[in-house]
Amino acid sequence: MDLLKFMYSGAMSTSSLELLMNLMVIADKFDVVSCIHQCGLLLSSFPMTPARASQYLEFPFNTLDAVKLLIDAAKQCLAEHQCEFFQYNDEELISLPLLAIEQLLLSKKLLLQSEDEVFNFALKWARAKYPKLQERCDILCSKHIPLIRFPYMTTHMLKEILKCEDLEYGLISKVVLDAFLFKAEAPKKQQALMAERTYKFHHVKVLDWETPHNECIVLFDLRREECASLFPKGSIYSDWFHLRAHKFYLSAECKDQGNSSEFFGLHLGFEGIESVKVKFKFAGQLASRYLSYPDLSFTHTFTKKELYGWSNVFSISWSEFMKDNGPYFIDGVVHLRFEVAIIQ
Repeated sequence: MDLLKFMYSGAMSTSSLELLMNLMVIADKFDVVSCIHQCGLLLSSFPMTPARASQYLEFPFNTLDAVKLLIDAAKQCLAEHQCEFFQYNDEELISLPLLAIEQLLLSKKLLLQSEDEVFNFALKWARAKYPKLQERCDILCSKHIPLIRFPYMTTHMLKEILKCEDLEYGLISKVVLDAFLFKAEAPKKQQALMAERTYKFHHVKVLDWETPHNECIVLFDLRREECASLFPKGSIYSDWFHLRAHKFYLSAECKDQGNSSEFFGLHLGFEGIESVKVKFKFAGQLASRYLSYPDLSFTHTFTKKELYGWSNVFSISWSEFMKDNGPYFIDGVVHLRFEVAIIQ
């Protein structure tokens, strides 16, 4: 009846959000574009919440042009709440429609430990929504894969993705290869297809050997502004890297030793259940031919979650390490290299 009244008088007989939504659904069914447009304008005037935005994006409108303003407002709402969205419980996230998930994956505002989280969530969502393997593969490959920042994933995750049966192997192998090529580039030459998000853990490059996978070389590049942000008591933690089944990470710190003395510290972190004996060597700066670096190494048995390393790796003050004309930064980047090996 409300639709008939609008068609004959051009007047909207309801201002209730629920009734407007119902009216728009009926108008869309019968292709009454002017009514759809008017309902969309009125609905856009109501406060937009993430739940309401998801509802608008989930409805399969036949006349999308008529509700463009409403759909754009819903997408903008999700874009502004995506940090919060990613902290919702699994049930709320899994219930989101495809368009909402696309907005989520597209965002640069997500606060993440690493890009690994994005892939794991996209896979979990697709498995819940599309139980049939071929449908799931089509959605992941056509909708999700283009939105995930694979170059910013950990080396371990990139290798694991190649084993994922939910993805078309030809496509994912190319994506993973491109990610590894990106990681191999010098920092100044790296140009990702998509902008980096805000990650809690810093990226590292890992060169390892598959058999017996007991040792690796880790490259840890830090920009001058990142180091400057550590003063006076800050830390930067790297992505996880794996040796066998053990998880390790690096930590760069500004260590306060008291008496207004700060130094540049480097540590190896471990998180695991079983104890493991590790040899860790600071192998110097990859990009500097002129700087003599200290010959630092240790052998330590990690038995729990802990950090172990050096509080003053270069044996100089923080100000000496950070000075503009010093030898530690090459084109604004300090390139640190480590050798990590599990001792039999």
